[in-house]
Amino acid sequence: GMEALGFYTIAYTISNLPATQITHLVSRVMFPTYSKLQDDQDALRRAYLKTLKYVSMLSIPAAFGTFVIAPDFVSVVLGEKWMPAVPALQVLCIFGLLRSIAATFGPIFQATGNPKILRDISILKLILLLILIFPLTIEYGILGTALATTLPSFLTILLQIPKVAKIINQHIFSVFKALLKPVAGTAIMILVLYYLKYIFIIISIFHLSLLILCGFVVYTTLILVLERDLIKDINESIQ
Repeated sequence: GMEALGFYTIAYTISNLPATQITHLVSRVMFPTYSKLQDDQDALRRAYLKTLKYVSMLSIPAAFGTFVIAPDFVSVVLGEKWMPAVPALQVLCIFGLLRSIAATFGPIFQATGNPKILRDISILKLILLLILIFPLTIEYGILGTALATTLPSFLTILLQIPKVAKIINQHIFSVFKALLKPVAGTAIMILVLYYLKYIFIIISIFHLSLLILCGFVVYTTLILVLERDLIKDINESIQ
């Protein structure tokens, strides 16, 4: 129905906005970089792990921050009539995060002569989507549609990580290690956001803005503490 489609569209658009921007940027910039480095295993490994780390620094807090404030954002900014979109929006935040992480896989597969992996993964995702989307949508509505979209991405990412680790000649833990500090910073940020929501009780536009600002400040501070070379890396990239 058109009403359900409207709810799903707004949920998808809000939840995937950061992922869409990150995906386009990574795909455009990193493919030629990896192509130049494909014969230098050490340089390729460093470039990929640094890319994954910085993408995760942006996408993980964006996804889970949106997940936490989604009910308040929709209620305050869009209005109560859009509240049915919230559960799907929250699930699609995870989908957006997975898209961002997966965006780092494509360029390295292509640049190292492994486009077949992308083709096989795309076919598998399509098959899984076709299997899941009808029963889940019928049972749970747009929430089921969001789940049918998200679950294949999660499963296929688990399949791609070992392949990426093999290409860069690293243990699979090295790939996960790049995500640890953003995950730790995001976890603390989430605790702060839920605590503030508990204090506020009723959320207005002022409280919503304060939530977003506090989340940003807390996460940024934690990342600067955990990643002491971050400012140095940024300065080197600019130069």
